[in-house]
Amino acid sequence: MSVESVELGELCTLKNGKAYKESDWATDGHPIIRIQNLNNADKPFNYWPNGLDGQVEVHPGDVLLAWSGTPGTSFGAHLWQGRVGVLNQHIFRVDLDRTRISKRWAVLAINKQLDRLIDSAHGGVGLKHVTRGVVAGLEIPLPPLAEQKRIAAILDKADAVRRKRQRAIQLADEFLKSAFLEMFGDPVTNPKGWEVVKLEEIAAVNRGKFTPRPRNDPRFYGGVYPFIQTGELARTDGTLHSYSQTLNEEGIKVSRKFRKGTIAIAIAANIGDTAILGFDAYATDSVVGIEVNEENARKEFIEYWLRFQQDVLKAKAPETAQKNINLAVLRPLPTILPPMVLQSAFAEVYCRTEQSHDSHEMALKASTDLFNSLVQRAFRGEL
Repeated sequence: MSVESVELGELCTLKNGKAYKESDWATDGHPIIRIQNLNNADKPFNYWPNGLDGQVEVHPGDVLLAWSGTPGTSFGAHLWQGRVGVLNQHIFRVDLDRTRISKRWAVLAINKQLDRLIDSAHGGVGLKHVTRGVVAGLEIPLPPLAEQKRIAAILDKADAVRRKRQRAIQLADEFLKSAFLEMFGDPVTNPKGWEVVKLEEIAAVNRGKFTPRPRNDPRFYGGVYPFIQTGELARTDGTLHSYSQTLNEEGIKVSRKFRKGTIAIAIAANIGDTAILGFDAYATDSVVGIEVNEENARKEFIEYWLRFQQDVLKAKAPETAQKNINLAVLRPLPTILPPMVLQSAFAEVYCRTEQSHDSHEMALKASTDLFNSLVQRAFRGEL
């Protein structure tokens, strides 16, 4: 079925939010809706304590479009489900001609073209923006209004399944955190008075290695040996089961191997991100391997305890262009050491929760793939 396309600017008015200074914030009033509040409903709000006159109001059901931020995480259209608030800068309120386009269809059609928006973005590394003209020029497929609503209803059902999977993952993560805190208390303040030792007393703590410069010299890559970097740790909660790079025989001569079961921790970039290696792997020098002596501690306990230390470790990184920590920070790190029976009990909960988490992740991927497939079919006129 052939469907006409119309530029978004012909279907709506784009109303940009306002810049609110820290001095404008309050602890009560109308929520100031920022990009972080669009991407994560659990993120806290700042509040505007005054009236709505002169502000860009947002009401439940309004379409909001984030047009600035980090590509891959910030950009996108959202249907606002929260309370009445005021709109922060870098977000458009998309006031639609409801006689021609439905809100759900607009959100779907805009998000279908996020790659185009991101490709058109300008700015420095990590923080980019698109212009009003680029947004207004997005080509929106425009079937009849009744057809838009029919297709959106189908996609909403598929999206509901996807969101349930996401919620199940979140609940599993919250359960594990609650179990840890119930068993051991706050691991930073140690209110239960557990024995405290240096990390190096219960584990071998060694830095990864990769000496070639430039680092991307192809002579060392493309073999059969897994090679992990900080990015893998940023994308993992628990055990690391996958990798995106390998070394060859020449590469492993200039790197360091860590055995399966080693805790890997990032000491640069995403400082403090951790994972337990699910396979033998070589690691770059921005990763440290912590091989726990299992006579004294359980690796599952230590890995989860380290998650609570991330802010502590970041605070120890010197203020340089590339913040990092080193072995002098990690090896003497004060580490609580509850009785092994408690650590082992937590390790069992950790492993069961991770199995549940992995199962939900697989189901989430399947439901996301289905949703994306349905979106593709919808915009080809096949749904």
